[in-house]
Amino acid sequence: MTFRALVPALLLGVPLSAAWGQDSVLLRFEPVFDIPVHRLFQSHTRLVLPGAAGNTAVQTRETVDMGGFVQVALSGPSGDPVVHLAFDSLRTRMRDGAEPWREFAWTGLDTLWVQAWPGADLTIRRTEGDRSPAAAILVHLLAGMPDLTLPGRWVRPGERWLQMLDIPLSGVVARGAGPLPDESLLARTDVRVDSIVARPSDTLAYVSLGGVFEPQRSAVDPGVRYDGTVSGSLIWSTGWSGWVSGASRVVVRARLRGQREGQMGEGEVTVRLESTTRYQARSSP
Repeated sequence: MTFRALVPALLLGVPLSAAWGQDSVLLRFEPVFDIPVHRLFQSHTRLVLPGAAGNTAVQTRETVDMGGFVQVALSGPSGDPVVHLAFDSLRTRMRDGAEPWREFAWTGLDTLWVQAWPGADLTIRRTEGDRSPAAAILVHLLAGMPDLTLPGRWVRPGERWLQMLDIPLSGVVARGAGPLPDESLLARTDVRVDSIVARPSDTLAYVSLGGVFEPQRSAVDPGVRYDGTVSGSLIWSTGWSGWVSGASRVVVRARLRGQREGQMGEGEVTVRLESTTRYQARSSP
């Protein structure tokens, strides 16, 4: 399945929301309760690491997760939103090197659900439900990408803000991470509002982001050093009060010292991790 096959007509039948102005939009999470939002997604992770012969030979491992899920905001005890996230479908394809793809469909999806308590800026204050790596993408896509929050104010094209994103190496963002420790990395990220489009039913804000992982050592294993980049483009809808389309890419380079996971030699080796996630909202299952 390609991402083109995942893209239906965008935003048909969205809830109505008045636009404050042609050139401004309020980036604040204020969902309409009990209205389901369906999303299709695809997350592709590629791991490149030295082969048994050393740095002159490499081996690759690819994992693709694809499927759909439904998001429903409910009113909590204090009136604040509680968001229920559950898979409609989930399939995974995997391969090593140039081998044929292996694909399987997940079963037991009724247990792969998460409830999240987001703030108005989409800060996830707590979650309940499944804690497996497979369910992690549900919370990630609610936020647009891991740890992304909103400024909670009116913004115009050209406005930007700086954010430190805490990107996890575990979970769907880095499936098949192999020799890398299970931890999170901080990325200094610039978020920018590129343009705003007012429509009869809602207002769209086109947002781009770019950042770098400042060179850092692993908090789990001091022998591992990281750097890399983060990039993405997202669309916020006031009608949906959420991200309705997005594509993000995370590239991590990890320099490992010594022998690991069957690698030969005692010198430093480099592991490269590339993860690309795309998603699109749709009005019906």
